[in-house]
Amino acid sequence: GIQGSVTIPPLNLVNPQTTLTAWVKLNRSQDPDVAILYNGSNNLSSGLTIKNGNSLAYQWNAGASDTATLSSLTLPSEQWCFIALVIHPTQTTLYLHDGTSMHSSIHQVNNSASNFSDSSSIGWDGVSPYRLDACLDEIRIYQRALPPDELLDVYYAGLSDVSRHAYDEGLVGEDLEPLADADGDGVSNLVEYVLGSSLTTPNSPITTSYSEGLLTLNFTDMNRPGFIIIPEWSDDLIQWSSTGFIISNEGASIGATGDQMFVRLRVTSQ
Repeated sequence: GIQGSVTIPPLNLVNPQTTLTAWVKLNRSQDPDVAILYNGSNNLSSGLTIKNGNSLAYQWNAGASDTATLSSLTLPSEQWCFIALVIHPTQTTLYLHDGTSMHSSIHQVNNSASNFSDSSSIGWDGVSPYRLDACLDEIRIYQRALPPDELLDVYYAGLSDVSRHAYDEGLVGEDLEPLADADGDGVSNLVEYVLGSSLTTPNSPITTSYSEGLLTLNFTDMNRPGFIIIPEWSDDLIQWSSTGFIISNEGASIGATGDQMFVRLRVTSQ
């Protein structure tokens, strides 16, 4: 949300090794010292924060006079990223996956257990006038220190079906987005995924043909679970309708008898 926060009840963690993970998309450059996930149990602060310049930072059993430890990782604005804080007894590691690769910032420090016995805040530290201006998803707390390969598994599992397919085809960064057109052929990753065409080789999966008064959109529906293909027509590019089509797995046809007709395919999730 925008300038909002959520409070969660005490977690009462027992393992001194802990991992915090989240997906975050900053809406803008953040105010100084805003919290992503914060806990203030026993007058000690623990959690993930952002300092000036969108730099990822953390606190772990920090006293009132202690400032957040800054990392070398910077979150971009307006892009989904995966972040993690991994606590070992003698080491703290921050991770950031920006869609290209997993980056890390290691801090050699002795850590004691933080039990999160008081309530925690998401998007706010409970005191500061500043709140996180961002979208958050999949916030998780593990009572163990996840190794890098397991963090990659968590990242991969958090991708959408389309983004996971794009990742498997070797795409990175903004090209992972469902509405991106990674190969520049005028067809989005989402449509190419649903129609079973390559996301990296320019080649439109849709062709048109006209015969005996029928205008046909030729395509192959891969029947991807959770998606619906909707053919639409218009005579003015303003008002669109899906009525009148004859649909099969090989395409969609509609009678075309007017002076002009425009057709398109729209893909939506169920």
